Amino acid sequence: GAHRFCQWDSDTFEGLELNTGWNLLLVKLAHDTIKDTHRAFYSRQEDRTAFFARLAMPDRSLVAVHDFEHEKFAPERQLRITVSDPVPIGVGITARLRRFPDGTLVCSEFRSTDGGHTWAACQPLLKGTQDDAQPADPATWSKQQNPANLILDMKCQESEPGVYQTKLCRSLDGWLTREVVDVTLFLKDGANLVDEGNVETGPGNIRGNNIIGLPDGTLLVAMYGSLQQDVVWFDLRMFGGYLKYPQSWPRQFKYRSWVLRSQDGGLTWHYHGTIAALPELGDEGFCEPNIAVLQDGSLIAILRNGGGDDGPLWTCRSWDGGKTWSYPVVTNTPAGNAPQIEELANGVLACSYGRPGNRVSFDLTGSGLAWSHTAQVSNCYGNSHIEIAVTGPDSLFCAYADDEFDAEGNRMPSKIRQKYGRHIKVERL
Repeated sequence: GAHRFCQWDSDTFEGLELNTGWNLLLVKLAHDTIKDTHRAFYSRQEDRTAFFARLAMPDRSLVAVHDFEHEKFAPERQLRITVSDPVPIGVGITARLRRFPDGTLVCSEFRSTDGGHTWAACQPLLKGTQDDAQPADPATWSKQQNPANLILDMKCQESEPGVYQTKLCRSLDGWLTREVVDVTLFLKDGANLVDEGNVETGPGNIRGNNIIGLPDGTLLVAMYGSLQQDVVWFDLRMFGGYLKYPQSWPRQFKYRSWVLRSQDGGLTWHYHGTIAALPELGDEGFCEPNIAVLQDGSLIAILRNGGGDDGPLWTCRSWDGGKTWSYPVVTNTPAGNAPQIEELANGVLACSYGRPGNRVSFDLTGSGLAWSHTAQVSNCYGNSHIEIAVTGPDSLFCAYADDEFDAEGNRMPSKIRQKYGRHIKVERL
């Protein structure tokens, strides 16, 4: 169902042995028992029962099912997608993935130097990235920076009207060490907002793990929130029986997404152009933007607009370095949140998104409108958040999480997640 976090009842049976071949199971499916009076913001408290079964070997190891070996299918055409068995990464927060120029993969608080096959603990990628970072000197900071080494904090604070402060983190050795520098955002129409929990958020959310570079050295990063001219209320006023965006919070409006530009290596950022801001389209506004530079020099953006399971993804294109963008159009992916888009060296576009499940779709036309192939990477119960990183000319690594069980089958506390990864190979035929 739509309720991503559940509290289990005590009706638990473990160690049911299955026979080789088909088994007939009689299951009593538990029902949803949510009461409006027991609901709290963002599903922090729920009265709920649910049924969930986890298949495991007698030693409690993971089960990966490959039951199509002797089946006959129509021959593959144009594209062949191969997905590996899941690789356990570790237990912790939501999966946030980054590949550094030396090939190192970092997934939240875990790091891999062998392409994602083994993982070891490290400093968190986006949460507390500056805890042990060394301060950098802005006077010696180069105006030419590789965006693959940079991460910008997701939040910023107003220092004076239209001027905001945040931090930029850089790692030149695959996240072994970090240095941090204070940076300034100039957003003259910025508005100080609150989020779903009525918590101060500044002008919005910076997509700081998605900095891209243009050929002239310009850096771009996407951001979403509301500017002073955005004054249309959300359509998602009633959500699951309670008021999600009440009018008593006067600073919660439909989102717009825009691009910030830096021409000095990330020390200062200026408003560059709006990706999408059409309150008449969608019920939540354009948010969670992810941008990429394509081989033809154009930019593509993929955006969320709506409540996850029920909200389709949208896309826009820019042919002038992100200053202006095409009218947003709905993609033909089913629905999704927190999308990411990448272009492989073979020209295939890959788009990851969650809710429902964790999926990666592929567009071999490069248009962003023809997502003909989809890999259902996981349908683990939980937050349904997936991220991808390009690891080769025709290969990706994806990371996602199971909110219910760790890799040994033990149930976990709420919002503590067992992260997994998979290798995906995408071959043109």
